[in-house]
Amino acid sequence: MDPDLSDGQIEAVIAGGPGLVAAGYTYDSGGSGDAVIWVCADGYDWARIDDEAVFGGPGSQEVRSLAAGSQGLVAADFGNLIWVSADGVTWTGADATAFSGGTIWSLAPWGGGFIAVGSVDVEDYETDAAVWLSPPPE
Repeated sequence: MDPDLSDGQIEAVIAGGPGLVAAGYTYDSGGSGDAVIWVCADGYDWARIDDEAVFGGPGSQEVRSLAAGSQGLVAADFGNLIWVSADGVTWTGADATAFSGGTIWSLAPWGGGFIAVGSVDVEDYETDAAVWLSPPPE
């Protein structure tokens, strides 16, 4: 039942993929975080997915929100990196330029696509609430 959490933290869990998908991050010895996904079919035996090519890179990548919808799964971090998956096991980075200057706080399925809510920086440490909608499938 140990999903190898000795150096990490789970921030979100959803029903999806092979059964359950959890996401968060682990820290390396330098204090930088890398995003990690854990998947489980039965609630007990977890497999860790920490693909450095997808979830690594300079700085910290920390999955903070997950959503599952008809188009698959989406994961996001506060730094506005987005990852997508059809099965919860294989993930790829997605274009996050629409979130430039903003922070994603939560994701949810919506209208065949996804909705992201958060905030955008306006000036001098002031923020406004923000909502981003992905286009529904054609």
